[in-house]
Amino acid sequence: MKILLNLIKYIIVILLTFCIIGLLIINIASSTILKKQYVLNKLEETNYYEEIQKLIQDGFENYIGPSGLDESVIVDIVSLEKIKEDTNTIVSNMYDGTNTELNTETLRTNLRNNIDEYLNHRKLTTSENESIEKFIDMIEEEYIINILHTNYENDIYKVINKGNNFAENVNLVLILVTVASILLILIFNVKQIAQAIANFGVAFTASGLFYIVIKIYIGIKINVQNLSVLSPAFSQAMISVVQNVLNSILTYSIILFILGVVCICIGNSIIIKNEMKKRSKKKEY
Repeated sequence: MKILLNLIKYIIVILLTFCIIGLLIINIASSTILKKQYVLNKLEETNYYEEIQKLIQDGFENYIGPSGLDESVIVDIVSLEKIKEDTNTIVSNMYDGTNTELNTETLRTNLRNNIDEYLNHRKLTTSENESIEKFIDMIEEEYIINILHTNYENDIYKVINKGNNFAENVNLVLILVTVASILLILIFNVKQIAQAIANFGVAFTASGLFYIVIKIYIGIKINVQNLSVLSPAFSQAMISVVQNVLNSILTYSIILFILGVVCICIGNSIIIKNEMKKRSKKKEY
């Protein structure tokens, strides 16, 4: 009976360990990659908009040679504020499930005005007008591609939405199981609170060690600094996100490990003191 009781205690401690690991994963994900404002903040911190503006301008310049126009026609046709606005629209499509299309009318108007000024507002032939319209269409398409506006935004939203729903539901279950595990440990050790403290320490320490191992493994297997996703500007933002997540994992793992060691030491020291008291009382008798 005692062996069975100890086995149940060990299983509950293992269950508590997995719950702590799961809760931490879910809460880190929910406060970082699954949160729209977090992503927008990271884009701002990494100068994403400025880098995208440079990338867009470089893309425009590739069309100047074949068009026969001067580079002046593509200067200031899209502002930094417009890039921010369109990026926010794209991120909202991904996180909120909206299907807002980008409004490129300002870009087309600015480009058309610049071309008119460059050509001294002279009257153009039908053929020239068609060529200019094709050029404007290509510049517009180049902008849409570089701003990362794709047909996959709705698919990304579905993944993020499922991730948030999963995190919310599983988080609730894990909280309930965690509370139940803590209560069971206290009940099974109602006359040995020191043992309960030591058991909590084992769960905390194991959880901390798990995350420390994960952090080391990812550091060895993945070269975060050379992470490449879609574009250099977007890659830099994603590198910042990944580093922040890894730093959060490391911070929590160290806290859990230290807390676990402290609980184990406190619990075991109380147990040892109680044993010594019992032995001293036996010697007295």
